[in-house]
Amino acid sequence: MIQPSRRRIRTYLLEWLLAWGTVATAAVLRWCGSNLIAYRLLKGFQERWPRNPVVLAAIIPQAVALQEDHFAVRMMEDLWINSGHTHYLHRLLFRRSMRPTDLDRRLALFLLIAASHKLPDHYRWYSLIIIAYQAIAIEDVSLMERVANDLEQLTNQLSDDPETFQCQRSNRENRTKLLISVYTALFRLYLALLNFTCFESVGTRVSEMVGRIDLNAMDQDSSYRATRNLMRCLAIEALQAWYLQDAARWNHACQRLQRAHDHCHSPAFDQSNAQEDHRGFAREMMLAVAAVEDSEWLEQKQDGQIAHLITLIIKTTYEPRFLPKIRAMFAPYLTAMP
Repeated sequence: MIQPSRRRIRTYLLEWLLAWGTVATAAVLRWCGSNLIAYRLLKGFQERWPRNPVVLAAIIPQAVALQEDHFAVRMMEDLWINSGHTHYLHRLLFRRSMRPTDLDRRLALFLLIAASHKLPDHYRWYSLIIIAYQAIAIEDVSLMERVANDLEQLTNQLSDDPETFQCQRSNRENRTKLLISVYTALFRLYLALLNFTCFESVGTRVSEMVGRIDLNAMDQDSSYRATRNLMRCLAIEALQAWYLQDAARWNHACQRLQRAHDHCHSPAFDQSNAQEDHRGFAREMMLAVAAVEDSEWLEQKQDGQIAHLITLIIKTTYEPRFLPKIRAMFAPYLTAMP
């Protein structure tokens, strides 16, 4: 076994001591309000020792704060390639408080992350999902169409891989859960684009997917955390059945929803630490289904029959204050003008 030379050990030790000292000094400078000086200090160290993970981890949030997004993403790539660390990138994607407050800046940053071929795939793909919701927020039709096309390609890639539906990776890395999240972003895009044919197709595709997969074959925690988005997608089929007054299609959709409901209520998830109340959402969705079934929808449709269900396709709970906006989104399905 080749032992590192004493000179090499001394070199590494000096680098690490200097790295921690530089990071500590930069923190003091930021505390004193000298953010730019702190950033230049970190950048100077990085130029001398470009692979040091301590300084890379410290410099990334500073680069983002100072709007040096290209540099920040390049440092994320270096940190991942050289050290396997994605801590800041993970927080940036999944904690909204970590993202730039300005919508345009946020969008520009995630476009760079999504375009990177050096970062892990699942982070780039979740960036596309974030971009989809940002595009909807700023009503950028061209971007919505572009990201919808990218997400459609991703659904094909994931659906064609048989390993997707047996994925044992956890939560954010789980390919089945990712696919369901992609479908959810897609139907929101199609609603915003007023493309109701494609909107309906999402419900149909997810219904077919649920019909052929075993939810117990994937990572169980991920299957539980996918409940809300899965049931939202499945509810599109129920909406379409109500709209067409198609009893057979309605029964089929309800069976799929009931299956998702029952799965998340398995005793295996009694100790789940998920922050979202997936079981509560599943129960409310089935109450929305029951409200339709208790009505005379097959003889005469009325918008009130479906109000609860279409609200849950978008929101996590039903509140009357949501209805004006929800009715506008689903106007083609309703008999009265929103």
